[in-house]
Amino acid sequence: ITRHPAFVILSMLLVIFNTIWLGIDADNNPSPTIWKATELQYVIMEHIFCTFFSLDIWLRFVSFKIKRYCIKDVWFLFDAALFTLMVGETWVLQPLAIAMNGDTDKQVGQFSVFRVLRLLRLARLARFVRLLHFFPELFTLLKGIMRGIVAVFNTSILLVVLLYITAIIFKIKAEEHPDLQDQFGTVGDSMWYLLLHATFMDAISDGVALLRSESPMMTTMFMAYACVSSLTLLNMLVGILCEVVARTSEQEHQRATIATFRTQLLPILKAHDISGT
Repeated sequence: ITRHPAFVILSMLLVIFNTIWLGIDADNNPSPTIWKATELQYVIMEHIFCTFFSLDIWLRFVSFKIKRYCIKDVWFLFDAALFTLMVGETWVLQPLAIAMNGDTDKQVGQFSVFRVLRLLRLARLARFVRLLHFFPELFTLLKGIMRGIVAVFNTSILLVVLLYITAIIFKIKAEEHPDLQDQFGTVGDSMWYLLLHATFMDAISDGVALLRSESPMMTTMFMAYACVSSLTLLNMLVGILCEVVARTSEQEHQRATIATFRTQLLPILKAHDISGT
């Protein structure tokens, strides 16, 4: 049953709908807990989701021929953890909290008990990660991003070093121009201004106009820094990330091809295995 396309599609649609419903519930349901909701549809939908995900995790568990192999299935463990959190919060913790103290304003630090339980529901958003199992392209893209973190980190270090050195130069040069003290009065101010206006090119024309009216040399340095940091380093980083994602996609495609080949070949080998080994 769990491998049937209809079951897979239904699971995917319910994961998407559950994620969307969390946003609808957050916007329109003011009750701190589902057990105190004044509108019936929120209660019904919450129990429908809990029931379905309970059935889903049970069917997937019983589908294991050898039950202990379930601990080797990463997706099963991930869903089991979310299932435990969801059912525990909805069917165990909330009723217990209501039974022990019916006061929704009972404080735990700066939060009420039921507000804390409501915040636990945000953990259900992690179920959206399950869509990576249904859409391999998203999983490949995520892997590419993870592998590109090293390139981003190295580029960031180089950018910070360049930014710091340039900021010191601008701080020293700005001492000769009182009108630039607001922008380059300290090294920190200089780094912040250069980062926003030269690296990220946020209103770069305003920065150039200001510097042109004060110092042609600082204008030239500002443009040189913008070319090196934004047009060179950041664009180079984009190229590196594209290459990493393309290489990751190729590796995942090869891995999927090998897995498909093994799946199709194994039954043939078993059918012709005379010795049974």
